[in-house]
Amino acid sequence: MIPLWKIQREVMRIGAQIKNLPTAIVDLYELTQEPKLRRAHFAKLHERIALTDGQAPETDRVAILLIYQPAGLAESTIILCQDLINNGFSPFVVTNSPLSDTDSTKLEAWCWKLMTRPNFGYDFGGYQDALLTLRNLVPDANAAIIMNDSVWLNMDQALIAMLQGAPTAVVGLVQESKLRTDNKNNLSVDLQNLQSYFYFIHRGFWQDPQFWRFWQDYMMVSSKKRTIKAGELGFTKYLVANDIPHQALISKTQFLDQIKTKNSDYLRFVLRYAVYTNPHLAAERDALIACQNPSASWHEATQAHIRQTLIQEPLNGSFWVAACDMFGVTVIKKNKDALPEQMRKAFLAAHQDGAIALSPDIAAEIAASLRRD
Repeated sequence: MIPLWKIQREVMRIGAQIKNLPTAIVDLYELTQEPKLRRAHFAKLHERIALTDGQAPETDRVAILLIYQPAGLAESTIILCQDLINNGFSPFVVTNSPLSDTDSTKLEAWCWKLMTRPNFGYDFGGYQDALLTLRNLVPDANAAIIMNDSVWLNMDQALIAMLQGAPTAVVGLVQESKLRTDNKNNLSVDLQNLQSYFYFIHRGFWQDPQFWRFWQDYMMVSSKKRTIKAGELGFTKYLVANDIPHQALISKTQFLDQIKTKNSDYLRFVLRYAVYTNPHLAAERDALIACQNPSASWHEATQAHIRQTLIQEPLNGSFWVAACDMFGVTVIKKNKDALPEQMRKAFLAAHQDGAIALSPDIAAEIAASLRRD
């Protein structure tokens, strides 16, 4: 006789497949339409894309900033452009949604070029259109930034110095990865990629045919899921396959290495502003905070808890307040899923407690986003 749990498992599996059937049909239809959509996009590129001059100066360092703000231009976007200019970059802003005349005028005052295009291909589609344009405009760029507005980012001199000082061809802010353990509890890293909301390209790679080969061959798609696969994951795989040196300023393994050097007060700070999807891990955190002490056993238990959490959870959700503090980078995702929302609440709480400092514009926009959500 078949055990009841096996029957229940199969019923749940079939139910999930039926539930996902409409999405699968839509995905299949979009897949069949993408070649036609790409041909139409490039055949009428001069009609689909408008490029206007802004008032910011042209330099030998360019920053592509892709935005999608149909509800109106965010103040943090203007401040980000100002910070880029102050650090010697010419903002090349790409908007994947139409801007009002007022917002366009405001933005043009703080960008070098403004490209307006339809939201076909999501961020990587905008990156591709911008880069193929910039290849002719700035063939000898000294450095380039490629980023989008899916995060709040404090672009200060310290961050620029870290990016410029990195020895690799490509530098990301965050490397997402999955951690694995073997039967002896040894840790290994799997499926790691640079998060696509920010890349820093050093001069040598900007001038390297391998950099342009990826963007010339890239096929923009109308599906967000396939954009992540072909774009974000595809770009990292391309770097690995071609032995192109790359790194991120923050990763799970770097975080775990740094945690080993921290005292009990800092570990309490890590736990205080941590967020979880797993209620058992959250309860374990509460118990650790309640019995905090400088003993070796408490340190060992806390580090084991952090390690186990990062096997199950993304770093830029769980311990992200501490990670940004630890590495001196303030980058906060705007994603509306449950874990990023809890992370933003933790950031705001840490800011209000005086444990970290957010810029006024970022703090105000985070607070407004939480009220809307």
